[in-house]
Amino acid sequence: MTNIWYREQSTFVFTNISGHPVIYRPTGLNRYFTLCNSEFLAIGGGSHFALYLDGDLLNGSSSVSETYGNPCLANSQDFEVKEVELWGFVYASKYEEVLAFSRTEAPKFRGIFT
Repeated sequence: MTNIWYREQSTFVFTNISGHPVIYRPTGLNRYFTLCNSEFLAIGGGSHFALYLDGDLLNGSSSVSETYGNPCLANSQDFEVKEVELWGFVYASKYEEVLAFSRTEAPKFRGIFT
């Protein structure tokens, strides 16, 4: 299994625990933005992940991450995923290609995790 860190500095993490969104952007301390393989998806890094979801997207954890300087993003460090919502943005020139691909893959999860 190969672990690949995706290093896109425009990423961020956020929380809404306090009733209003708080966004955490990269601190510049490292470039551990997104790590994924067939067994998990992790965002942020250092000594802990800002957000970690297991491969079946049923369980996760959140902790302090040097990448974003965030606190725990959930109500507790370990949590059960209720729903997952994924967003992506593409250039207008790729819209038709992405739209055609999305019609061949049925989404398995929809919503937002808490």
